[in-house]
Amino acid sequence: MVAPALKRHRILLIGIGAVLAIAAALSAWLWIDEQTLPAADPAKPKPAVDGASGLNVLTFNVWHGGTQLREGAQAIADVIVETDADVTFMPEVGRAPVKVGRLLGYDNYIATDTGIVSRYPIISSEPVGEWWSKAVLDVNGTEVVVYGGHLEYRWYTTYLPRGYGGEVKGDWPAGWDGWDQLDAPVTDSEQILAANEASGRPAAADEVIADIAAEREAGRIVILGGDFNEPPALDWTSDAADLFDHNGVAIKWQTTQKLLDAGLVDSFREMYPDPVANPGFTWPSDNEAFETTDLTWAPEADERDRIDYIFAVPDERLTIESSTVVGPQSSIVRNERVVDDSADEILTPKAAWPTDHKAVLTRFTVTE
Repeated sequence: MVAPALKRHRILLIGIGAVLAIAAALSAWLWIDEQTLPAADPAKPKPAVDGASGLNVLTFNVWHGGTQLREGAQAIADVIVETDADVTFMPEVGRAPVKVGRLLGYDNYIATDTGIVSRYPIISSEPVGEWWSKAVLDVNGTEVVVYGGHLEYRWYTTYLPRGYGGEVKGDWPAGWDGWDQLDAPVTDSEQILAANEASGRPAAADEVIADIAAEREAGRIVILGGDFNEPPALDWTSDAADLFDHNGVAIKWQTTQKLLDAGLVDSFREMYPDPVANPGFTWPSDNEAFETTDLTWAPEADERDRIDYIFAVPDERLTIESSTVVGPQSSIVRNERVVDDSADEILTPKAAWPTDHKAVLTRFTVTE
């Protein structure tokens, strides 16, 4: 007979051993999966035409590294091909950029929780703080620096006006530190902004703005994108205050406002200035492969927001040609699939959709 203490110890060892075995098997599976994917020849840059080069940029949250679908990497690669994306920012990165890069023959870079995949050569790369991956691209002789970010998902204060907590940590009212429904919506803008500041997202904007200033001094074109987990300063206006469960709140969210104040342009809103007619929602997206309960965090609210972006610094060598939402035609509203009825023209690829976000595609032209 085994003494109780020894028995517990033995069970603990068995449990740890099982976990280690599973982890080793998973690591091996990920490595084998990555190495056995068909490797495409290195992709060639798009040729310049009369000194102008196409540069299509896609922000594409890939939901736990594309692992939610069995062939997630292939699905991501298929979407990139269908959208003709030259540069893709991949928040929730996992090993997706390496796998997709192998499938397409594209350069790739992973530093933070956002990866970058590029048809154009990456000539240098580095992280910027905790939240941004940075790469310098050679676009047919013109250097373009791109920043991809996936900012803090907690302190998700856009849920407060909708009557839900957003894991807002710290000395805040009861219920804010979880994801459950609150007793009532929070409509005090100053209080919401104070909690949002505590997320660190506005500070992350300050960090990348400082780096952008140095790159502009070096003469490079600048493009930035990713999943910010925060709505745009341009969207929660007085005209939208009674829509989408904003519950009367009009608010200038700090992170995107800082980018705007630093001179960057929100490419989607530049093309579509009216946030009521063209809300451009990217979260939560529908996905026919999953139950609605897998796609919503606030099941009794209209939680739709635009939280995925592509920004650019105005430059005489850079032109925004178009910007569009990419993904399924429907979103999740109050735990139901709702087909979009706005003026947005959503580009829906034929490929299997691998994520719970919609993506954003902006087409630029770079001139010498």
